[in-house]
Amino acid sequence: MRGIILTILVVVLAIGGIGFTLYNNKKEIDASKEVVDRSKIPVRVTTYTAQLQAGETSIVLPATLSPKEEARISPIMAGQITSLSIDEGSYVKKNQVVGSIDTKMLAINLKSAQVALSKAEADYTRAKELFEAKAGIELNMINAQNALDNARIQVEQIEQQIANARITSPISGVVMARNVSQGEFANVGTVIATVATISPLKATVFVNETYAYKLSKGQRAAISAPVFPGKSFQGTITFINPKGDDNHNFQVDLEVAPGSDVPLRAGTSVMVSFSDGAKEESLQVPLLAIMKDRAQPYVYVVNGDRVQAKTVVPGQTYQDLVEIQQGLSAGDTVVTSGQINLAEGSLISIVSLKNQQ
Repeated sequence: MRGIILTILVVVLAIGGIGFTLYNNKKEIDASKEVVDRSKIPVRVTTYTAQLQAGETSIVLPATLSPKEEARISPIMAGQITSLSIDEGSYVKKNQVVGSIDTKMLAINLKSAQVALSKAEADYTRAKELFEAKAGIELNMINAQNALDNARIQVEQIEQQIANARITSPISGVVMARNVSQGEFANVGTVIATVATISPLKATVFVNETYAYKLSKGQRAAISAPVFPGKSFQGTITFINPKGDDNHNFQVDLEVAPGSDVPLRAGTSVMVSFSDGAKEESLQVPLLAIMKDRAQPYVYVVNGDRVQAKTVVPGQTYQDLVEIQQGLSAGDTVVTSGQINLAEGSLISIVSLKNQQ
């Protein structure tokens, strides 16, 4: 009997121990799930005090380089291509013959026309001699003259058709693509190949009407390419469209000079920077201060030991600074790093404060 009681007692104690352990584990798990209140933990940030500063007015716009000229090589008469001397990468000159259309039948027709021309010349000579010797009538001489003129025209037409069988390049450049091969049939206008200039290249941007009136043909612009950090190229305005689009933007084309040590290629993304040389004073802050994860750009402004989000209207850029047209006043201190951990009213700890002198 005592053994049974001891067994029951041991079991009860074991169950109690397990229950106690499970209870403690649950308390630890629940404690780990509790949200830590970080609102009283300051976020370390760097800041900058907005100031009125003089800067050279400029505008930076994206563009993609394209060939200055691009043209299609096409035949002006239909027929089988009997020769084609170009391939992708071939360099051709303007009006260079790069192929030809079959002219066998035209050559036969030309021989026939030349025979007819010889006969017409002989007929006219004989009719003219008879008329001058008073042995023929003037009408016969006139008809012979007309026949001779028609025979000459027929020869000239066939010779021109044979000349038209030559396939030529309309511009100088490099063959970017060849679409047909020798032996194929080509119709008038069939694109046999595409040729384009590879140096210099062209960049096209669309400038708002306010700045478009500050630009002029021949003006230079700075060109940079993200693929070549630290490299600078030069562009020259060659065309400003006299008519803006529906958004009041004007097309501006620039000729981009090839780099001396870095050859640019068509299709490369670049940034075009225009500057009118004018110095204007404006309120400026670092580009790093501008946040763009909302519908409108904003910055975090320091208010005591906390921050306040303010919507701003950025303007011109000056290297790593940007003009603020609306939303800030001179003397406002904005956050330039640490914004990812901030929200409206966040507590902050300023690591460093920078001012542009």
